[in-house]
Amino acid sequence: MLGWLRKLFGAGKDDRGDRIPPEARALHEKGRALGGAGKYDEAIAVLEQAQALAPNWPHPTYDMAFSWLLKGDMERALAHYEKVEAMVPDHFFFTNQTAVWCLRGERDGRLAPGSFLAFSMIEWESDPAKKLDLARTIVAKCPDHSPTWLVIAQKASDPEERRTAMEKCLSLDADPITRDTARFIHANELVNAGRQEEAFKIIRALADAPDTVPSIKAFIQVQRA
Repeated sequence: MLGWLRKLFGAGKDDRGDRIPPEARALHEKGRALGGAGKYDEAIAVLEQAQALAPNWPHPTYDMAFSWLLKGDMERALAHYEKVEAMVPDHFFFTNQTAVWCLRGERDGRLAPGSFLAFSMIEWESDPAKKLDLARTIVAKCPDHSPTWLVIAQKASDPEERRTAMEKCLSLDADPITRDTARFIHANELVNAGRQEEAFKIIRALADAPDTVPSIKAFIQVQRA
């Protein structure tokens, strides 16, 4: 479901269209290509040029954050993810809230160092079995990593493992998108189990709460339509 939501609402959907200068878009693509080739310093330099041409466009800063993450500089990575959060305060950059929450947790000692870097590798792994193995390895070392428990709750083939992972995720502190996505998925599981009243109570709470992330509220509206 997380992947579907990213496609529907965008991990960084841009509604400014042609207002982004073509030169900024070209530099952004060049920076991403350099990062993909492991040339992180060059990537960051080019992405900084793109950002200068489009100061309110969050994509270059978001990709700079990931470049710093891959370089192992968690402090600078967090600083750039926080810049994106300031640019897009309504959680519209889907993975950014998770990044900020995780890296702050590492900084403050609540989460194991390097756990977000490991978590970010799950999305890049194409083999579903390897994705699940990566997730299991993370929670074995960092049992309070709620975003990873949510991955297991969605990816595991064993119903009992999925159930246990979801219970663990729901019991832990989490970033807003992980928290609300877990509640929404859990509600749908309750519907499938014939426990409609419990499910509808969760859905109503998500729909009515002022701090529910916009993507989940929008998905609830799609379901109700």
